[in-house]
Amino acid sequence: MFLDDSNKIPGVKNVIAIGSGKGGVGKSTVTVNIAAMAASLGYKVGILDADIYGPSVGKMFGINGRVALKAEEDKIYPLEKDGLKLISFSFLIDEKQPVVWRGPMLGKAVEQFLYDIVWDELDYLFIDLPPGTGDVQLSLAQLIDLNGAVIVTTPQSVALLDATRASAMFSQVKVPILGIVENMSEFICPKCGHASAIFSKGGGHKLAESSETSFLGGIPLTMEIMNAGEDGKPAILKDKNGPVYQAYKIIFDKLNEEIKKWE
Repeated sequence: MFLDDSNKIPGVKNVIAIGSGKGGVGKSTVTVNIAAMAASLGYKVGILDADIYGPSVGKMFGINGRVALKAEEDKIYPLEKDGLKLISFSFLIDEKQPVVWRGPMLGKAVEQFLYDIVWDELDYLFIDLPPGTGDVQLSLAQLIDLNGAVIVTTPQSVALLDATRASAMFSQVKVPILGIVENMSEFICPKCGHASAIFSKGGGHKLAESSETSFLGGIPLTMEIMNAGEDGKPAILKDKNGPVYQAYKIIFDKLNEEIKKWE
């Protein structure tokens, strides 16, 4: 989606939205690990956690609850962790505090997160969206020049149905779909290493074909990923020889190729 310069975040080269049609497919985990992969390869990377009702990016980096952010002249500086710049609504509220906001308030919050944050120079800003096709997604499409969106799904049919709706929504607001990521594509046994397709097979490929976009790759479900979320460390930083690292490396490389096609 190419708009005028007023819709660009100063200093940020590429802005990628990562969405899903429904919750529970591991969208935030995918966002965190793609971003961490980019940073590990030497790129300057930021993550904006725009899942205002259920922000979890901070937790995945071991940051719990309200945080004292540096602020100067009505601008906010993001936290830095593991080589990434992070901003999340969870940094501004207590852990158990609910967010009960209507659409206009959500839109204003998104606008402030985009333009009142001092990102400095970034190669990539990854935006972790709320699940579904609501006000936050529409506000983003109107407020900012997005390079495109990545849709995260799992193989089973109910997740694919909702992911199809998410893909259609981005197409409707003229945001390019850069590709499909199939999370939990198979379960790898921690004892014997056997891979089992416990959630069906091939759903991500089918969605990519029906959406006329690229299949970026599948991510296995492993104990490594399950433990990483609790430990506050992206899974790809734990073992650079494991299947999770290899999966995300393939996905990021393909994503880079897709971004270049739309430049």
